[in-house]
Amino acid sequence: MSSRNGSELHVLCSSGQLFLQPLWDRLRTWEALIQSPFFPVVFSITTYVGFCLPFVVLDVLCPWNSSPFALATQYMSVGELLSLGFFDMMNVLLLQCHPLTVLTFHVVNIWLSVEDHSGYDFPWSTHKLVPFGWYGGVEHHDLHHSQFTCNFAPYFTHWDRILGTLRSAHSK
Repeated sequence: MSSRNGSELHVLCSSGQLFLQPLWDRLRTWEALIQSPFFPVVFSITTYVGFCLPFVVLDVLCPWNSSPFALATQYMSVGELLSLGFFDMMNVLLLQCHPLTVLTFHVVNIWLSVEDHSGYDFPWSTHKLVPFGWYGGVEHHDLHHSQFTCNFAPYFTHWDRILGTLRSAHSK
């Protein structure tokens, strides 16, 4: 019969058995390299190659890849981010919305935006739930991205109808 002693726990958690301890021990042997004046240069180059270069390659390949990416809907410039954030906060302050209402609005807004940028027109898509063509859907939004002079409303088409900027996807 073996009895467990409290000192065994100390052995199980010793520094030699920790998961990242070998990595830390290796880094401690490179202390002279880290304190070297060349380390910032080497670190900058490896960071650039590791993190920035893959995106440069993607930018070069971009003209050959024109299919939409659903989550690209969340990419915004600084101006877009500031203007959308400003108007969003003004609406919340003026209407005195409940926080749950604001959260629900943002979740639904992101859902619709991702759906419109996905490029897929499923039978269960949200725009098929709204009658009379009042909600544009994927084809409506893709036409906006390909022609830039029509279909400015993000989801509903009533303002585009009123202002004369509505263009049907079938009249390309």
